[in-house]
Amino acid sequence: MAKELHQWYPRMAKYLLGCSLSALLLSMLAMGLGQHGFVHRDVLEIAGPFLVVAGLPLLVAIRFFHDPIEMVWKKYNVTANEAVASRVNGLLKETDGDVRIGQYPAEDANAFAISSVRRGRALIAFSSTLIASASQRQLLAIAAHEIAHLRNGDSRNKVFILAFNEAVRFYPWLLSGAIRDMFRMIWPWVLALTMVLAAVTGFVQGMSAIAGQLLGWFEVLARIAKWPLLIVAGYLVLNWLLEWGFHAYSREREFAADAAGAALTSRAAMIDALSLFTDTEPAGVGVFDTHPSLGERKRRLLQD
Repeated sequence: MAKELHQWYPRMAKYLLGCSLSALLLSMLAMGLGQHGFVHRDVLEIAGPFLVVAGLPLLVAIRFFHDPIEMVWKKYNVTANEAVASRVNGLLKETDGDVRIGQYPAEDANAFAISSVRRGRALIAFSSTLIASASQRQLLAIAAHEIAHLRNGDSRNKVFILAFNEAVRFYPWLLSGAIRDMFRMIWPWVLALTMVLAAVTGFVQGMSAIAGQLLGWFEVLARIAKWPLLIVAGYLVLNWLLEWGFHAYSREREFAADAAGAALTSRAAMIDALSLFTDTEPAGVGVFDTHPSLGERKRRLLQD
């Protein structure tokens, strides 16, 4: 399923976000024209609520489309590295637009590529440890892997997926958070009321009546709490599915970047480069890992 997921998930995210944004803009236009009597009242009755309901999650999601390169540059303390740029310069012709090459301080061997949503600007950054430990062959293979991510549009697709996920989970997250805050606020009072009820029942009807009275009380509480708890559970399931989808997509794109990087250099060079890295979870890869295990990546390369 993961192989199909990486094909339709970003397309679905782009399509639904595009449709929602278009509908939002049309609603804004309708509301504006409605002020001058150019739009029928029935249309305004639909456009107004849609503008409010759809506007909030889209406003939250749009932050993902802000150019991330400068933000990442500052966040990871990336600095330009002309020496590394000259070492991988031969591969840069495989990219479009302005690709900046930099390094960032880190104790682990790693690298990443990120691009603006609109084509034209990208960043490939290597950790200082990777630069110090990689041979020319390994560095070229890693650069080819990151260039493959850029050529395949993986960074842009991830932006659309993250924005889509954020928009979808916005109202469930908001409602679930309000319910949990309410439960945290009232549970001490419910506990106190339960203790008072037990004490009064024991005093008036005797100790033997406490169990029956409390059972009835808990049934009332269960009926009241059923729907709020279902909403919270529904949000948790939805969030799990969205996170699973994003991470499954990320893992599958790593395989694709390995294969494309090997085509730009060689299969042996890519396998050799992967030996520089270590699995963060040696026991296995979970559903919320963004990268497959190194063993699986090498096995796929040998099979291709």
